[in-house]
Amino acid sequence: MDKIKNVKCIREESNYIGLGYDDFISHIKVQLKNYYRDEVDVELRHVRKNNGIILDGVSLRSRESNLAPTIYLNEYYERYRGGMSVNEILRCIIDVYERNRVEDDFDTESYTDFSRARERLAFRLINYEKNERLLREVPHRRFLDMAIVYYCVIRESSFGNATILVRNEHLNLWGRTEEDLYRASLDNSPRLLEPSLKTMARVIDDMPGAPKAHGMGEDMYVISNRLSLHGAASILYPGVLEELSDRMGGDFILIPSSVHEMIAVPMREECSPDWFGDMISSVNATSLQEEEILSDSPYLYDSWKNELGLYC
Repeated sequence: MDKIKNVKCIREESNYIGLGYDDFISHIKVQLKNYYRDEVDVELRHVRKNNGIILDGVSLRSRESNLAPTIYLNEYYERYRGGMSVNEILRCIIDVYERNRVEDDFDTESYTDFSRARERLAFRLINYEKNERLLREVPHRRFLDMAIVYYCVIRESSFGNATILVRNEHLNLWGRTEEDLYRASLDNSPRLLEPSLKTMARVIDDMPGAPKAHGMGEDMYVISNRLSLHGAASILYPGVLEELSDRMGGDFILIPSSVHEMIAVPMREECSPDWFGDMISSVNATSLQEEEILSDSPYLYDSWKNELGLYC
Protein backbone atom coordinates (compact mmCIF):
# COMPACT_ATOMS: atom_id res chain seq x y z
CA MET A 1 0.00 0.00 0.00
CA ASP A 2 2.98 2.36 0.56
CA LYS A 3 3.72 2.09 -3.14
CA ILE A 4 0.15 2.94 -3.99
CA LYS A 5 0.13 6.00 -1.75
CA ASN A 6 3.33 7.32 -3.34
CA VAL A 7 2.22 7.71 -6.96
CA LYS A 8 5.20 9.71 -8.14
CA CYS A 9 4.16 9.81 -11.78
CA ILE A 10 1.08 11.98 -11.17
CA ARG A 11 1.54 15.65 -12.01
CA GLU A 12 -0.15 18.62 -10.45
CA GLU A 13 -3.92 18.06 -10.37
CA SER A 14 -4.63 21.53 -11.76
CA ASN A 15 -3.40 20.39 -15.18
CA TYR A 16 -6.22 17.86 -15.49
CA ILE A 17 -9.44 19.70 -14.77
CA GLY A 18 -12.26 19.46 -17.28
CA LEU A 19 -10.93 16.56 -19.35
CA GLY A 20 -13.23 15.16 -22.03
CA TYR A 21 -13.83 11.42 -22.09
CA ASP A 22 -11.22 10.52 -24.75
CA ASP A 23 -8.59 12.73 -23.11
CA PHE A 24 -9.45 11.21 -19.72
CA ILE A 25 -8.92 7.58 -20.74
CA SER A 26 -5.77 8.48 -22.69
CA HIS A 27 -4.41 10.33 -19.69
CA ILE A 28 -5.15 7.37 -17.39
CA LYS A 29 -3.21 5.08 -19.73
CA VAL A 30 -0.21 7.44 -19.91
CA GLN A 31 -0.06 7.90 -16.14
CA LEU A 32 -0.27 4.15 -15.52
CA LYS A 33 2.51 3.55 -18.05
CA ASN A 34 4.64 6.15 -16.31
CA TYR A 35 3.91 4.59 -12.94
CA TYR A 36 4.67 0.98 -13.84
CA ARG A 37 7.30 1.69 -16.54
CA ASP A 38 8.68 -1.66 -17.79
CA GLU A 39 7.12 -3.67 -14.96
CA VAL A 40 3.60 -3.88 -16.43
CA ASP A 41 2.20 -3.63 -19.97
CA VAL A 42 -0.68 -1.11 -20.13
CA GLU A 43 -3.17 -1.04 -23.02
CA LEU A 44 -6.59 0.46 -23.69
CA ARG A 45 -9.27 -1.98 -24.88
CA HIS A 46 -12.79 -1.67 -26.29
CA VAL A 47 -14.79 -4.59 -24.90
CA ARG A 48 -18.20 -5.73 -26.09
CA LYS A 49 -20.19 -6.66 -23.01
CA ASN A 50 -23.65 -8.07 -22.45
CA ASN A 51 -26.57 -6.54 -24.41
CA GLY A 52 -24.25 -5.02 -27.00
CA ILE A 53 -22.71 -2.51 -24.60
CA ILE A 54 -19.17 -1.36 -25.51
CA LEU A 55 -16.96 -0.42 -22.57
CA ASP A 56 -13.48 1.08 -22.48
CA GLY A 57 -11.02 -0.62 -20.21
CA VAL A 58 -7.36 -0.54 -19.32
CA SER A 59 -5.65 -3.94 -19.31
CA LEU A 60 -2.65 -4.42 -17.06
CA ARG A 61 -0.33 -7.37 -17.61
CA SER A 62 2.66 -8.17 -15.49
CA ARG A 63 5.70 -9.13 -17.58
CA GLU A 64 5.72 -12.46 -15.70
CA SER A 65 2.16 -13.40 -16.77
CA ASN A 66 0.15 -13.91 -19.94
CA LEU A 67 -3.08 -12.86 -18.17
CA ALA A 68 -4.19 -9.22 -18.35
CA PRO A 69 -7.14 -8.23 -16.14
CA THR A 70 -9.19 -5.35 -17.53
CA ILE A 71 -10.40 -2.48 -15.34
CA TYR A 72 -13.25 -0.57 -16.98
CA LEU A 73 -12.93 3.21 -17.11
CA ASN A 74 -16.46 4.34 -17.98
CA GLU A 75 -17.59 4.38 -14.36
CA TYR A 76 -14.38 6.11 -13.27
CA TYR A 77 -15.07 8.89 -15.74
CA GLU A 78 -18.49 9.40 -14.18
CA ARG A 79 -16.79 9.65 -10.78
CA TYR A 80 -14.38 12.18 -12.26
CA ARG A 81 -17.30 14.25 -13.59
CA GLY A 82 -18.82 13.99 -10.13
CA GLY A 83 -15.78 15.60 -8.53
CA MET A 84 -13.34 12.75 -7.86
CA SER A 85 -9.79 13.82 -8.68
CA VAL A 86 -7.62 12.10 -11.29
CA ASN A 87 -5.11 11.29 -8.55
CA GLU A 88 -7.77 9.52 -6.51
CA ILE A 89 -8.96 7.58 -9.55
CA LEU A 90 -5.43 6.46 -10.41
CA ARG A 91 -4.89 5.29 -6.86
CA CYS A 92 -8.16 3.32 -7.00
CA ILE A 93 -7.14 1.62 -10.26
CA ILE A 94 -3.68 0.79 -8.96
CA ASP A 95 -5.17 -0.53 -5.73
CA VAL A 96 -7.60 -2.79 -7.60
CA TYR A 97 -4.84 -4.13 -9.82
CA GLU A 98 -2.33 -4.71 -7.03
CA ARG A 99 -4.89 -6.57 -4.90
CA ASN A 100 -5.68 -8.89 -7.81
CA ARG A 101 -2.36 -8.95 -9.61
CA VAL A 102 -1.54 -12.16 -11.48
CA GLU A 103 2.12 -13.12 -11.56
CA ASP A 104 1.97 -16.63 -13.01
CA ASP A 105 1.19 -17.77 -16.54
CA PHE A 106 -2.09 -19.30 -17.65
CA ASP A 107 -1.54 -22.78 -19.08
CA THR A 108 -3.07 -22.36 -22.54
CA GLU A 109 -3.17 -26.13 -23.08
CA SER A 110 -5.71 -26.35 -20.26
CA TYR A 111 -8.08 -24.52 -22.61
CA THR A 112 -7.08 -25.79 -26.04
CA ASP A 113 -7.37 -29.40 -24.82
CA PHE A 114 -11.11 -30.07 -24.43
CA SER A 115 -10.58 -32.96 -22.02
CA ARG A 116 -9.02 -30.44 -19.61
CA ALA A 117 -11.22 -27.43 -20.42
CA ARG A 118 -14.38 -29.49 -20.00
CA GLU A 119 -14.09 -29.51 -16.20
CA ARG A 120 -14.16 -25.69 -16.08
CA LEU A 121 -17.06 -25.06 -18.46
CA ALA A 122 -20.17 -23.31 -17.13
CA PHE A 123 -23.11 -21.38 -18.56
CA ARG A 124 -24.80 -17.99 -18.30
CA LEU A 125 -28.18 -16.60 -19.29
CA ILE A 126 -28.38 -13.48 -21.47
CA ASN A 127 -31.16 -11.72 -23.36
CA TYR A 128 -31.63 -13.23 -26.81
CA GLU A 129 -32.83 -10.21 -28.77
CA LYS A 130 -30.34 -7.73 -27.28
CA ASN A 131 -27.41 -10.05 -28.10
CA GLU A 132 -28.23 -11.20 -31.62
CA ARG A 133 -24.88 -9.98 -32.96
CA LEU A 134 -22.92 -11.80 -30.26
CA LEU A 135 -24.97 -14.97 -30.70
CA ARG A 136 -23.83 -15.21 -34.32
CA GLU A 137 -20.29 -15.65 -32.99
CA VAL A 138 -20.81 -18.05 -30.07
CA PRO A 139 -22.39 -21.48 -29.59
CA HIS A 140 -25.65 -21.05 -27.69
CA ARG A 141 -29.07 -22.48 -27.03
CA ARG A 142 -32.37 -20.60 -26.96
CA PHE A 143 -34.22 -20.68 -23.64
CA LEU A 144 -37.56 -18.85 -23.71
CA ASP A 145 -36.65 -15.23 -24.60
CA MET A 146 -33.12 -15.75 -23.33
CA ALA A 147 -30.02 -17.58 -24.55
CA ILE A 148 -27.65 -19.94 -22.79
CA VAL A 149 -23.99 -19.16 -23.55
CA TYR A 150 -20.89 -20.95 -22.35
CA TYR A 151 -17.62 -19.89 -20.79
CA CYS A 152 -14.55 -21.39 -19.16
CA VAL A 153 -13.63 -20.35 -15.61
CA ILE A 154 -9.89 -19.68 -15.51
CA ARG A 155 -9.51 -18.45 -11.94
CA GLU A 156 -11.35 -16.63 -9.18
CA SER A 157 -10.40 -13.52 -7.22
CA SER A 158 -12.07 -10.68 -5.32
CA PHE A 159 -11.87 -8.77 -8.63
CA GLY A 160 -14.22 -11.35 -10.16
CA ASN A 161 -13.95 -14.49 -12.21
CA ALA A 162 -11.36 -14.63 -14.97
CA THR A 163 -13.26 -16.32 -17.79
CA ILE A 164 -13.08 -17.08 -21.50
CA LEU A 165 -16.30 -16.89 -23.50
CA VAL A 166 -16.58 -19.96 -25.72
CA ARG A 167 -16.77 -18.91 -29.37
CA ASN A 168 -17.50 -20.81 -32.55
CA GLU A 169 -13.79 -21.10 -33.36
CA HIS A 170 -13.17 -22.78 -30.01
CA LEU A 171 -15.88 -25.30 -30.75
CA ASN A 172 -14.24 -26.04 -34.10
CA LEU A 173 -10.82 -26.34 -32.44
CA TRP A 174 -12.20 -28.91 -30.00
CA GLY A 175 -14.24 -30.75 -32.61
CA ARG A 176 -17.25 -30.68 -30.31
CA THR A 177 -20.92 -29.70 -30.49
CA GLU A 178 -23.10 -27.27 -28.57
CA GLU A 179 -24.73 -30.30 -26.94
CA ASP A 180 -21.32 -31.30 -25.53
CA LEU A 181 -20.94 -27.81 -24.02
CA TYR A 182 -24.42 -27.92 -22.53
CA ARG A 183 -23.92 -31.31 -20.89
CA ALA A 184 -20.52 -30.33 -19.49
CA SER A 185 -21.85 -27.02 -18.15
CA LEU A 186 -24.88 -28.72 -16.64
CA ASP A 187 -22.49 -31.01 -14.74
CA ASN A 188 -20.01 -28.32 -13.74
CA SER A 189 -21.99 -25.17 -12.99
CA PRO A 190 -23.55 -26.40 -9.71
CA ARG A 191 -20.07 -27.46 -8.57
CA LEU A 192 -18.15 -24.37 -9.69
CA LEU A 193 -20.89 -21.89 -8.74
CA GLU A 194 -23.12 -23.48 -6.12
CA PRO A 195 -26.73 -22.27 -6.15
CA SER A 196 -28.02 -19.92 -3.48
CA LEU A 197 -31.70 -19.88 -2.53
CA LYS A 198 -32.50 -17.30 0.15
CA THR A 199 -35.72 -15.72 1.26
CA MET A 200 -36.04 -12.03 0.45
CA ALA A 201 -36.29 -11.41 4.20
CA ARG A 202 -32.89 -12.99 4.77
CA VAL A 203 -31.32 -11.07 1.88
CA ILE A 204 -32.60 -7.81 3.36
CA ASP A 205 -31.44 -8.73 6.86
CA ASP A 206 -27.95 -9.54 5.52
CA MET A 207 -27.57 -6.10 3.91
CA PRO A 208 -25.20 -3.94 5.99
CA GLY A 209 -27.00 -0.90 7.38
CA ALA A 210 -30.38 -1.82 5.90
CA PRO A 211 -33.50 -1.85 8.11
CA LYS A 212 -34.48 -5.34 9.22
CA ALA A 213 -37.19 -7.11 7.23
CA HIS A 214 -39.05 -8.31 10.35
CA GLY A 215 -40.39 -11.29 8.43
CA MET A 216 -41.50 -9.39 5.32
CA GLY A 217 -40.51 -11.28 2.17
CA GLU A 218 -40.48 -14.72 3.77
CA ASP A 219 -42.64 -16.00 0.88
CA MET A 220 -40.25 -14.67 -1.80
CA TYR A 221 -36.94 -16.23 -2.81
CA VAL A 222 -33.80 -14.81 -4.40
CA ILE A 223 -32.03 -17.33 -6.64
CA SER A 224 -28.37 -16.81 -7.51
CA ASN A 225 -25.00 -18.50 -6.98
CA ARG A 226 -22.42 -18.25 -4.22
CA LEU A 227 -20.64 -15.34 -5.93
CA SER A 228 -23.83 -13.48 -6.90
CA LEU A 229 -22.33 -13.13 -10.38
CA HIS A 230 -24.41 -14.24 -13.38
CA GLY A 231 -26.44 -16.21 -10.90
CA ALA A 232 -29.70 -16.08 -12.87
CA ALA A 233 -28.46 -19.20 -14.67
CA SER A 234 -28.84 -21.10 -11.40
CA ILE A 235 -32.46 -21.77 -12.39
CA LEU A 236 -31.03 -24.16 -15.00
CA TYR A 237 -29.40 -26.36 -12.37
CA PRO A 238 -31.06 -29.75 -11.90
CA GLY A 239 -33.60 -29.70 -9.07
CA VAL A 240 -33.52 -25.96 -8.32
CA LEU A 241 -36.98 -25.12 -9.65
CA GLU A 242 -38.46 -28.22 -8.04
CA GLU A 243 -36.96 -27.26 -4.68
CA LEU A 244 -38.38 -23.76 -5.02
CA SER A 245 -41.80 -25.23 -5.79
CA ASP A 246 -41.61 -27.40 -2.67
CA ARG A 247 -40.69 -24.42 -0.52
CA MET A 248 -43.40 -22.21 -2.04
CA GLY A 249 -46.12 -24.82 -2.13
CA GLY A 250 -46.69 -25.15 -5.87
CA ASP A 251 -46.66 -22.81 -8.88
CA PHE A 252 -44.78 -19.51 -8.71
CA ILE A 253 -43.79 -16.48 -10.78
CA LEU A 254 -40.12 -15.97 -11.65
CA ILE A 255 -38.91 -12.38 -12.07
CA PRO A 256 -35.64 -11.77 -13.98
CA SER A 257 -34.17 -9.29 -11.52
CA SER A 258 -30.90 -9.10 -13.50
CA VAL A 259 -28.34 -11.40 -15.10
CA HIS A 260 -27.13 -11.98 -11.54
CA GLU A 261 -30.33 -13.22 -9.89
CA MET A 262 -33.95 -14.27 -10.24
CA ILE A 263 -36.74 -13.60 -7.74
CA ALA A 264 -39.49 -16.16 -7.15
CA VAL A 265 -42.83 -14.84 -5.87
CA PRO A 266 -46.09 -16.67 -5.12
CA MET A 267 -48.93 -16.70 -7.64
CA ARG A 268 -51.30 -13.81 -6.97
CA GLU A 269 -54.60 -13.55 -8.80
CA GLU A 270 -54.65 -9.78 -8.44
CA CYS A 271 -51.29 -9.44 -10.28
CA SER A 272 -51.72 -10.02 -14.01
CA PRO A 273 -48.94 -10.84 -16.50
CA ASP A 274 -49.15 -7.23 -17.73
CA TRP A 275 -48.68 -5.93 -14.18
CA PHE A 276 -45.55 -8.04 -13.71
CA GLY A 277 -44.23 -7.08 -17.16
CA ASP A 278 -44.71 -3.36 -16.52
CA MET A 279 -43.02 -3.63 -13.13
CA ILE A 280 -40.02 -5.51 -14.54
CA SER A 281 -39.64 -3.07 -17.45
CA SER A 282 -39.77 -0.10 -15.08
CA VAL A 283 -37.09 -1.53 -12.78
CA ASN A 284 -34.87 -2.42 -15.75
CA ALA A 285 -35.18 1.12 -17.13
CA THR A 286 -34.56 2.96 -13.86
CA SER A 287 -32.50 0.75 -11.54
CA LEU A 288 -30.14 -1.39 -13.64
CA GLN A 289 -27.18 -0.74 -15.86
CA GLU A 290 -27.94 -1.78 -19.43
CA GLU A 291 -25.48 -4.68 -19.37
CA GLU A 292 -27.18 -6.16 -16.28
CA ILE A 293 -30.65 -6.45 -17.87
CA LEU A 294 -31.75 -10.01 -18.55
CA SER A 295 -35.37 -9.72 -19.70
CA ASP A 296 -38.58 -7.70 -19.42
CA SER A 297 -40.68 -10.87 -19.19
CA PRO A 298 -42.12 -12.66 -16.15
CA TYR A 299 -42.07 -16.46 -16.14
CA LEU A 300 -44.46 -19.04 -14.70
CA TYR A 301 -43.31 -22.32 -13.20
CA ASP A 302 -45.96 -25.03 -13.54
CA SER A 303 -45.28 -27.50 -10.75
CA TRP A 304 -47.59 -30.16 -12.24
CA LYS A 305 -45.74 -30.17 -15.57
CA ASN A 306 -42.36 -29.29 -13.99
CA GLU A 307 -42.04 -26.66 -16.69
CA LEU A 308 -41.01 -23.02 -16.89
CA GLY A 309 -42.66 -20.80 -19.50
CA LEU A 310 -43.39 -17.19 -20.32
CA TYR A 311 -46.18 -15.77 -18.11
CA CYS A 312 -48.49 -14.11 -20.62
